[in-house]
Amino acid sequence: MITNIALWIIVGVLVVIIGFLALLIIGTLRNIRGTSDIMRDINREYRGYDGKSINKVIKKTN
Repeated sequence: MITNIALWIIVGVLVVIIGFLALLIIGTLRNIRGTSDIMRDINREYRGYDGKSINKVIKKTN
């Protein structure tokens, strides 16, 4: 049981690290394309859903 739990913890940590790296890579690729375009796209997609919180996030990232 202990080894099983340890294995799951290791797998979970690896998944989190890989996910974080993927987000970083995607972020850098999008920055190359041009941040303003992406921010406009995000605004257009999520304005109806929850525009205020998205705008706060965008202001922080810019």
